[in-house]
Amino acid sequence: MGERHRKAAEAMWKDPEMRQRLSNASKERWADPEWKAKTAKKAAKNLKKRYDEDQDLRARLSAKQQDIWSLPERRKRASEAAKRVLAPGSETCRKISSKAKERWQDPEYRERMSQRHKEQWQDPKFREKMLELRRTQHQRHPELAEKKSAWAKEAWASGKFSRRQFPWEPRYTKEWWEVRRQCFEHYGTSCAICGDSPKRLDVHHLVPYFLNQENSIEHLRVLCCSCHRKVERALCKLYREESELMGQLSQGKIPDMPIMIRAGEEAMQTVRKNTLLKEQRPDPATEATVSNGSTSALQDALSAS
Repeated sequence: MGERHRKAAEAMWKDPEMRQRLSNASKERWADPEWKAKTAKKAAKNLKKRYDEDQDLRARLSAKQQDIWSLPERRKRASEAAKRVLAPGSETCRKISSKAKERWQDPEYRERMSQRHKEQWQDPKFREKMLELRRTQHQRHPELAEKKSAWAKEAWASGKFSRRQFPWEPRYTKEWWEVRRQCFEHYGTSCAICGDSPKRLDVHHLVPYFLNQENSIEHLRVLCCSCHRKVERALCKLYREESELMGQLSQGKIPDMPIMIRAGEEAMQTVRKNTLLKEQRPDPATEATVSNGSTSALQDALSAS
């Protein structure tokens, strides 16, 4: 019985008119929004259940997908199709963008995706794979590397670029870059501890920004990356040793500013005693550029307490 039905079905599909009628009927059904939503949701649920429970199915699908993408002609066709469908301003592109915005408004979804990315990047094999992929792309497409480099330089020069590695770090605004510029003009482009003038310099807050949101020049110092990390570790250690100060911070209370500033200066003095003075390079003003500072070590200590 099954063999007879199979042969009958094969004979039917050899008829172009039959295939066209079935195709038109399928398009009419999928044109109905209610039927489409109901059927697509049910089909996706069933496929997800099978995919989660059947490891052999996952392995077969993965192997099949790898075989398909190993064909240059198949990759080329897929790339051309994606460019047509995802052209800027296309209906599909607008739908995807709208759906993505809706999903990112859900805090649970953002937290889930953030946790997923953290777990992926904690795997050394995954990091090496992504770095190798980037290097390969830049080697195959030098114009892509130049385009990304130009975009990054333009973003940094405009002052609109914002970086936030951690949730407690503020998004740096154009006003902040103006404060940084004034700080470099006031203190110069050499590290306040070791005297070096590398290409990358940080602006350090004597009092961590997340405690008082203070960006005045007198509370800022210019440091190199190495000294910046040392100062933050020293400040973290100092806060831990000061039980009263640490207790107030753990309870969400902000101590008086003079006490906080004195602690920040003491941390810098501690690092300065153990750091050798480096010879400044010629014409450091033309070499120094700006970068963001981080208070990750201090924030980790406060969170752990």
